[in-house]
Amino acid sequence: YSVEALESYVLTQRPVHGSDYYKVLADFAELDQVEKFEEKVLIKLLSPEIYHEFLVLLRQEMFLYGLSDVLVGINEACVEFLRQMNPSKPVKQLSYISPIQPDDVSSSLPFEKRRDLVFFGYNNFANRQAVDWFYGEVLPLIKTGHKFHIAGTIEASVCKCKFFCVKKKNVVCHGALDDSSLERLIQESRIAVNPVLEPSGIATKTCRALAYKTPVVVSELDGTFNSKRTSLAGKRIPEKDAIAMADAINELLTEKEQWEAASGAAQN
Repeated sequence: YSVEALESYVLTQRPVHGSDYYKVLADFAELDQVEKFEEKVLIKLLSPEIYHEFLVLLRQEMFLYGLSDVLVGINEACVEFLRQMNPSKPVKQLSYISPIQPDDVSSSLPFEKRRDLVFFGYNNFANRQAVDWFYGEVLPLIKTGHKFHIAGTIEASVCKCKFFCVKKKNVVCHGALDDSSLERLIQESRIAVNPVLEPSGIATKTCRALAYKTPVVVSELDGTFNSKRTSLAGKRIPEKDAIAMADAINELLTEKEQWEAASGAAQN
């Protein structure tokens, strides 16, 4: 297919992200067109900030393909893309969803010994955008007495100024934590949030919170849940609906019976 055909296809479709992007590549891209595809088409698929990060990752992936004996995809679209790009290599599909049984899950803390809400993640644009939006739009609507903990390498604007975090006593920026410290923070939090504003696949942060029986409140763009994969443990909120997200968080922060039902369903 020509670059013009690719552009025509992209312009007639909704913006695509994640595994949808792999499907577009599998359908249309040829190896000798990748550079043109990046320059003329990819920028139209993703927001400019994510485009630059994704471009670096794509080039790294293509280099690693050449070094690999076996390639593994996490969904059908990704597997098809890998086969198209690497016809001489075996490709396996391995589901990203797998049971998680922490060793000490039986000691998960009850409602009375938990408080506050937590967000944790890597320092990428989607996480920075989500935290900044949550702080500005949702946190002012959260009942007083509960803090918002931010952990990981993420450098959202609310974490960049130490004075800000000291002044705003309802925000605690932990920075990068080792596994045991992050585990403790998740188990001591009453709720984990993922207010992502960009479509994503199954979110590691969401799964990890559920593994420790911590209910989650997420944007509907968090792909961990969908219309078929639902749970009492996860409240899905329409994109950028600050009031609905705040209401869901306030209910879980204050309603013990509702929280216990959500926590009990978390590992299922």
